[in-house]
Parts: sequence; C-alpha cells; structure tokens
Amino acid sequence: MDIFDVLDKHNVDYQSQGDLYVAYCPFHNDTGRPNFTIYPKTNSYYCYSCAKGGGPVEFIMAAEGKTKEEATLIVHEDLSFLIKKLEEEPPTHPVNDEANLQLSIQIRDFLKVNPDKISKILGICRRMDETLNKGPLTREEAADLTQRVTKVLNSLNDKM
Repeated sequence: MDIFDVLDKHNVDYQSQGDLYVAYCPFHNDTGRPNFTIYPKTNSYYCYSCAKGGGPVEFIMAAEGKTKEEATLIVHEDLSFLIKKLEEEPPTHPVNDEANLQLSIQIRDFLKVNPDKISKILGICRRMDETLNKGPLTREEAADLTQRVTKVLNSLNDKM
C-alpha cells in the first residue's frame, strides 16, 4: 500500500506540483495555500503547518486514531490481498508472475517480522514492479531480480 492508496481511501484531494503533490491538510483547517506535501519517491507526506508527517502507517494512525500495530496490520492486510489476487490471476508472463509471487511472499514474511520497515519495502516493491512490467523476463533475469530483492531485505534486517 503506498501513500496514494491511503490518501485516496481517506478522500484527500491532491494535485501534482512537479515531482511532488500538494493538498489541503486533512488534519486541520488549512486555509490559503495547501500545506500538505506528498513525496512519492519516499512514500511519505508532511504538513508544513501542523508538522504531521510520515508514511502510510503514520497517516492511518493520525486519520483513524489507530495504534502503530493496528495501522501496520491494515497495511499488511492490503498487501495480503494483493498477494491473493496475484495467486488467482491467470499468468500472462509465467516467469514474471512466478518471480512476482515469490518476491511478494518473501516481502510479506519480512514485514511480519519488521513492520516498521514498511516505507522502505514499498519503495522496493515499486522498483520491482517497474522491472516486472517492462516485459517478459528470462529465468536468469527473474533469478537476478529475486537475488537483488533478497539482498536488500537482508541488509535491512542487518541494520536492526
């Protein structure tokens, strides 16, 4: 789940402004110009008026009054839904789909142990999707992608 999924679910109306997006802050009565800035590259937001910021988990915590654990579960459930959907869809590029399913399961398992790493994982998922959506992968390319994602996950685990 990226920040835009969360914002859309909470009916936040944002507008493109170059590489960033802006909106009126949903946490206070924003007047004048929008103070709520969305950073797609880091999957985060920050309001320059009320100083609230973070990623999808922090937004859910602030908007819905959830604990960090509850908000992480909401994000995790959304990822589980995507994995189930991938398992049910007929394959279009079997090698890509197999790699995508294996990586998704690996990422889900990583998040079960490291829920605080959700923002970094979403960036990995975005780059993984870009690679998978370029076209059919060879088995070697799929193995290389899997190896690179595994290496990043292991490095995140080592930093704990």
